[in-house]
Amino acid sequence: MTELAEIDERLERVRRSDRKDFHDGSPSYDSASIAVVRLTGLLERSEFSDLREVLTEEESRSLRTIRNIISHGGYADMNGDVFWATVITHLPDLVRRLRDA
Repeated sequence: MTELAEIDERLERVRRSDRKDFHDGSPSYDSASIAVVRLTGLLERSEFSDLREVLTEEESRSLRTIRNIISHGGYADMNGDVFWATVITHLPDLVRRLRDA
């Protein structure tokens, strides 16, 4: 699926970056933000409703929360360390599981 491959490419750019360079306005932070927004949007589309079954309720809720902070609350509300850990550790596995489904 092209959409998931593009999201995974954005996450890979973040994984290749350094944590000290991950901050609001940096290319890696922006890539991570867009990856979350696009992934959440993809999962909300009716034609991909079967993919939602792959995620736990907690994963779905967490994705929506991060997306809402990015989209509506602004980055000031985002904990950079938690966001980094999520993008480096959790999202790649989640995207892999979605791609395998």
